This record gives sequence, C-alpha cells and structure tokens, in this order.
Amino acid sequence: LLKMYFNSINIIKFLSKIVFNLLRTIVVLCSVDIVSYGIYSILIIKQLLGCFLFYVQIVSMALLVLYVGYTAFVQPSVFGVLRLIKNNIPPEIDKYKKSGLTESLSLELKEKLQYLLDEKKIYKQNDITLQKLAKYLDTTRHNTSQIINEHFDLNFFELINKSRIEEAKELLKGERRKNFNIIDVAYEVGFNNKVTFNKSFKKYNQITPSEYVKSFVA
Repeated sequence: LLKMYFNSINIIKFLSKIVFNLLRTIVVLCSVDIVSYGIYSILIIKQLLGCFLFYVQIVSMALLVLYVGYTAFVQPSVFGVLRLIKNNIPPEIDKYKKSGLTESLSLELKEKLQYLLDEKKIYKQNDITLQKLAKYLDTTRHNTSQIINEHFDLNFFELINKSRIEEAKELLKGERRKNFNIIDVAYEVGFNNKVTFNKSFKKYNQITPSEYVKSFVA
C-alpha cells in the first residue's frame, strides 16, 4: 500500500510539472502575440495617418500580460490548480522516498510507538528526544521520523506535545483535578514550564488550562 501511495504521488508530481510547463508556455506565447499585435497596430496607424497615435489600452494590455507571464515564472503558485496539487502532496514524501522502510516494518514500528505512548507514556519524560525515541523503537532517527509523519500525520514535537496535552486534560478534569494545580500538571506530563504548557494546551483545545478547569466547575 505504501508503495502504491508513493507511486501515485510521483505520478501527480510528474503531471503537475507537465501542466505547469504547458501553462507557462501558453502565457509566454500569449504575451508575445499581444505585444506583437500592439506594436503592429501602432505602426499601421502611424503609417496610415502619418502620425504616432499612442493607444493606452493596447499598451496596458501588453504590459498586463507581460506581468502575468513574469509572475508565472517567479511565482508558479499563482496558478490555483497547481497550488492545490502542491498543497495536497505531503512535504515528507520526497524526504522518505528512498528510505527503504518496508510496509510490514512500518506497521510494526507504528504499533511499538503506540505502545510506548499509551502504556509507557514516554512523553512524560521532559528530556525525550527523537534520538531517544528511536532507541526505544530499536531503529534509526530517520525511520522514527517517517513513522510519526506517515501514521500520525505529525512531526516528533507535535506528537509528544499532543500526547502530553491529552494526559493533562485527564488530570485536570473530574475529581482528579483537586490533587493538582496547573503548574503541577504541566510538570507531571513532561513540560518544563507553564508558558509552553499553556501555549500547547490552547493550540489543541482553543482554550487555556484555566478555562478548561473552569468549564468543569461551572
């Protein structure tokens, strides 16, 4: 399945390049055509009337198309379709294309990681790093990062912080909250300071820890 997924992504990227090159060529050709038409029209009018008539509309149109052509070269994302294609391609795909991680090993490592999160709660270690996590999984840092990206759709720090926040929510609700204050909870789940804890908590819940606690008191 992973191999089919990677192949489909590569096909999309290849087609997107073809479409972009085609659109860019069309814009350039249209630019040349309109500019040529403008120059030709001005010369014809000058020859027929014996004077140089400056048509703002023609020149403005030519300049506009030239600007669009230039923008297409330096900012390809102006093409909406290509931008959507680009945004739907995970940025990690290229990085892991040659990792050599098989589907079976990928699933095995994913299960081991899930166990470490659910049962061992390794996120509560305030000094946990990607390297340490890789040692727990008995694999490389690169494979560990790939597993997190592909199976959890997060990076290492996001996975750890999100797990910490879920644990904190459990500690702050119900009768258990009476045994902790907010700073105690922050340290308990692995954060080193209250500021980072509050920021992460609000990122995943849209409210602060204090507001979360008040929602149970009210």
